Amino acid sequence: MRLGCSAAMLGYAQRALDMAKSYARKRVTFGQPLATRQMVQEMIVNSETEVYASRLMLYHIASDYDQGKDVTTRMMMVKPYVTEMAIRVIDRAIQVHGGHGYTRELPLEMMYRDARLFTIGDGASEVLKWAAARSLLK
Repeated sequence: MRLGCSAAMLGYAQRALDMAKSYARKRVTFGQPLATRQMVQEMIVNSETEVYASRLMLYHIASDYDQGKDVTTRMMMVKPYVTEMAIRVIDRAIQVHGGHGYTRELPLEMMYRDARLFTIGDGASEVLKWAAARSLLK
């Protein structure tokens, strides 16, 4: 189940990132697209990096799981990482969209609420990190 939650949150993060990139290319302020602004570029590249790293971790764990390997500890580490990453990426996407990103006209506010819920459901992030640490430090 935690792998599925993580995959769902990765999907949310990817969608938010895609929306932010599209908006940054189209939205013009002071005669230039938002995409030319250094702070927007930094938000996009940070989000892209986190999404990429999360995808690789999930693919690796899924592959090991399919091969019958024990992925319990890694799943306890990755589920909080990916859900918290999704919150950061969605938050940046909201920031790129400005005030409009916070409205219900876009799915970003709903995605943010859902992602925040996933840090609690199916094992709170703090509990999973604690359990993973116990497993790693045996």
